Amino acid sequence: MYSKPGGEDLKTTNSDEKLIHLIKEHAEPRVADLLRRYYIALKAGRFNVADVIHKELQFYHASTNMADFVSKSHSNQENIQPLNKEPMYLLSSVFMERLRAYQQTRPPEQVVGYLTGYIDPSLSIRIPFEIIDLQLNNKAMYSAEPSLMSISDALNMLESKAHPLLAIVHSHFGKGPMATSPSGTDLTTIRTLEQSYGSIGIIFDGDGSYFRCFSMEQKFAVKLVGKGIKEVSSYDGDIFQFE
Repeated sequence: MYSKPGGEDLKTTNSDEKLIHLIKEHAEPRVADLLRRYYIALKAGRFNVADVIHKELQFYHASTNMADFVSKSHSNQENIQPLNKEPMYLLSSVFMERLRAYQQTRPPEQVVGYLTGYIDPSLSIRIPFEIIDLQLNNKAMYSAEPSLMSISDALNMLESKAHPLLAIVHSHFGKGPMATSPSGTDLTTIRTLEQSYGSIGIIFDGDGSYFRCFSMEQKFAVKLVGKGIKEVSSYDGDIFQFE
């Protein structure tokens, strides 16, 4: 299960709590409306509009993250219940080897893809089994931003085929388990996909030895199917190593 790093308790005043409440009261309905408009614009091919909305989403992401951090850091996390039933991701070692090879298809460029597959709603089980490659806006070594047209085409295809968007996968440069740590951009992206589709993120390190599964707020579990991959239990989060 994905777990967030802990921190020291913060002392908040009544004024702080009122400010936090005002931020979240304003931001949360606005984010929901922006997400709806963002994906409508993408599907309609209105990429300039989608880009403007995405920038505003990034602003609200930063403000609500800070409000959440201050208000939750001094509360009992065990008493907070998940919004939905916790999904279980079944990851086949054969499929993860495919993902590992996919990350090395265009070196030294990074690649980004959506994962689709099967959902058993009664058991809340999710099984990814297909990769949808996204074309990038740029090919800089330390940046991998999918083009809005590529995102639009992928979302429309998934909708037309009645397939779920289960995850987004990409790699980071650097080696080792900590090279899989999500960046600020990764967290912004997964927050959007999590709220709209219930998706998670998967990040590989540079040589494909490790990968991490992560989310922002949605709790989930990962179960490995087959041999050749082990969980790295000495690090926070769901990090796995190919054997």
